[in-house]
Amino acid sequence: MRSLLIFLGASALTACSVQEQMPDPSRQDVEHARLAAAELQHELQARLMEAMQSEGVEAAIGVCADEAQLISARVSEATNMDVGRTSFSLRNPDNAPDIWERQQMAAFRAAMSQGETPQSMEYSEVVETENGMMFRWMKPIPMGDLCQTCHGTNVAPEVLDLIHELYPEDHATGYEPGQLRGAFTVSRPVINPG
Repeated sequence: MRSLLIFLGASALTACSVQEQMPDPSRQDVEHARLAAAELQHELQARLMEAMQSEGVEAAIGVCADEAQLISARVSEATNMDVGRTSFSLRNPDNAPDIWERQQMAAFRAAMSQGETPQSMEYSEVVETENGMMFRWMKPIPMGDLCQTCHGTNVAPEVLDLIHELYPEDHATGYEPGQLRGAFTVSRPVINPG
């Protein structure tokens, strides 16, 4: 049975039907992915809170611009998995979703529109890629209170000015509390399938 912890809708299952010969994700991979994403979330939030408390919102935006990718790289190296974040509405184009990630976020969004909570959702799968079999895992990132300052519907004009200075193509504002803001995404090659 695929590691689908909630029903994500027929579209997600149809998209995965091509992968029927793929092995199921191991429980160990799923647990490692959860821990890796939690570590990324913890490190980012801690660094953002530290910057906001000591230097203000502008410093936190600088952390996202200057340090977020480095934190992701450090967590990826420490966990031996590719760990990151993605979204439909990007701030940093380096976080653009691939097709598989877009499909999973669409399934998350559909499930949330039917009343599912993002905290109850995750999805994992082994997929065939041009580089061989890959373990893939995602979990939604809902819009939280801390995120309102830079991603919400009422971002201060001076904060918006700095965001647009650092991210001229920004599309990551206007979120309401609880909306799907993006997802944590984790992958790694499957070395010995079976």
